Amino acid sequence: MSVDRDEVNRIAGLAKLSLDDGEADRLAEE
Repeated sequence: MSVDRDEVNRIAGLAKLSLDDGEADRLAEE
């Protein structure tokens, strides 16, 4: 199964948006 780069970026963006602020901050510190 292949997806184009735009689709990958869209999914990655949704994944980031789905993280709550605390989780995002924790990941940023590592």
